[in-house]
Amino acid sequence: MVVLLLLPLYPLFLLLLLTAQLLALLVPLLFLVVALLLVIRLFILLLLILVLRLPPPVVVVLVAILLSIWPLLLFHLMVN
Repeated sequence: MVVLLLLPLYPLFLLLLLTAQLLALLVPLLFLVVALLLVIRLFILLLLILVLRLPPPVVVVLVAILLSIWPLLLFHLMVN
């Protein structure tokens, strides 16, 4: 009797299972894309610094800011 009551929920269960599997595949890819974008941003900043010929203290401060921000952004994405 209980099985007959739960039978209409079976497609919903399959949909939830498929959604969970897709999320399990997409989340690592999302982290990889975000990490690649952040690394590309770092290289673009370093190239701009080299082209603009900024003084070394400014370069050190900008690189330190970037290196301290992107792990926090990744952590924020992983928590949410």
